[in-house]
Amino acid sequence: MNTRTLCSPPALATLNLRPKSTSPFRFQSRQVVARGRASVYADLCFLTYAKNRPHPEKVSRGGEDAWFVRIDPSGGAFGVADGVGGYEEYNIDPGLYARNLMLVAEQTTAAQGQELDPQAAIAAGHASTELPGACTACVLQLDGEKNTLLAANVGDSGFRIIRNGKMVFTSPSLQHYFDCPYQLCWDGQDADIQSDTADDADLFHIELKEGDLIVAASDGLFDNVYPEDIEEVINAQMENFAGNQLQGIQAAATALSGLASEHAADEFYDSPYAKECTADEEELLKAQTDTMAKKAGAFGGLVGGVANLMQQEPCVLGGKQDDITIVLAVVVDKRRESAALTEAAKQAAEDLSEIRTRLETALKVQEAQAQAQKEKPKKTPVSGTSFTREEIEGMDKKLLQNILKQNDLPTSGKLDKLKERVMELYSL
Repeated sequence: MNTRTLCSPPALATLNLRPKSTSPFRFQSRQVVARGRASVYADLCFLTYAKNRPHPEKVSRGGEDAWFVRIDPSGGAFGVADGVGGYEEYNIDPGLYARNLMLVAEQTTAAQGQELDPQAAIAAGHASTELPGACTACVLQLDGEKNTLLAANVGDSGFRIIRNGKMVFTSPSLQHYFDCPYQLCWDGQDADIQSDTADDADLFHIELKEGDLIVAASDGLFDNVYPEDIEEVINAQMENFAGNQLQGIQAAATALSGLASEHAADEFYDSPYAKECTADEEELLKAQTDTMAKKAGAFGGLVGGVANLMQQEPCVLGGKQDDITIVLAVVVDKRRESAALTEAAKQAAEDLSEIRTRLETALKVQEAQAQAQKEKPKKTPVSGTSFTREEIEGMDKKLLQNILKQNDLPTSGKLDKLKERVMELYSL
């Protein structure tokens, strides 16, 4: 996930993310009934493939997204998590948090038997991941007996359903405000930290039928590729491999990740993310105009409106560089696709093994770095000047940032966090 500009890491900035959204859909289960005749026998399951393309600057550590795929003749499950990049500033790899949460979620779905519950899988992953970091999470399961998709989503990852070549369902993005998605984090036993939880997830019960395609992804896809283009790419590849659905979804996921990456690097592409940024700016400017009108009457509103028109050019352009993870599933008859399911299961197991190995290795490195940091002599300010706690409390943001910059320390964050860093620097 790209570093959030408006949403500080909750485990490090004591950010209270309440109150929650007042959307009429919150805490409700969505029921979407499939049109068309469902299969007359309970032999449907997911044939699934995952494709990941890390942020260009994060390839060496595998990016910050995580996912799992579990092939199961009784239905199957898969999930996507997007690590919050803001933790990088504190030398924390948020990809570790996301990977651990997804591994536990996968194990939970496997242990559920016929009692499918994607919300419980997210909750288990959250409860078991005692690492600094945060992530979004989306978990989907198929009840092969009832031909029903069960899904839970926390944040701005999500999923789309394509039926007969058309996108018929889009899960809404769950955000506190623009570019600050709901996210799961470890509170580290800090009572001031209030993480979002699985209880905040949007829940979905959707009837599926054979041939339906489900694309779940991190926002690296949805921020850079429009729905109609997702449709077009998937339809083209499924048609190219009409006799082999596994090759079709593999080609489609690969093509989508390539298109998203291409758009992300294009500074002049009018991306979905750019449009959302522009819309958010327009809302802000409108609010400023309204405020001026209230304070200074019609003249104030007129002046504010003219000023805002001048500020609105040029609008935001460009794609959004990010990790891109796509999990593409097609609903198949397990009896006709047994060979493809076996091959997909082998690939899924290899992916999980690689994710687990990467996590274990990274945790060992992180532990060694933490130990080295403990043994490292305390940093001495480069300047001989010393400050009292009262003087630091009275400093403005610019001065605090200058002091931190001179000492090669992070300069972003809220005012209180900057003061905290400077006080720590001077052992106050």
